[in-house]
Amino acid sequence: MKERRTNLLKFAQKIDCDTLVTFEPENLFYITGFWGEAIGMLERGGKTTIIAPELEVGRVKEESENCDIITAERGIGLISSLTNKIKK
Repeated sequence: MKERRTNLLKFAQKIDCDTLVTFEPENLFYITGFWGEAIGMLERGGKTTIIAPELEVGRVKEESENCDIITAERGIGLISSLTNKIKK
């Protein structure tokens, strides 16, 4: 997992990008180890965050590796939490 994140961050740096965000389960799994409904963020420095609906949080904790977890309402709640996180 660490190698995957490192490779993604190297690519992001080349295109002058501070944060990578994924919405697709396949991509989320690639950077976190969790497959399901959620949003993943990989920030410069390697901090990885998953924004997940409350019903998914248990699985997120079990399946993800070295991720911060933010609980949000499904649908627009996930997007709102993402925009709040990015603004910080």
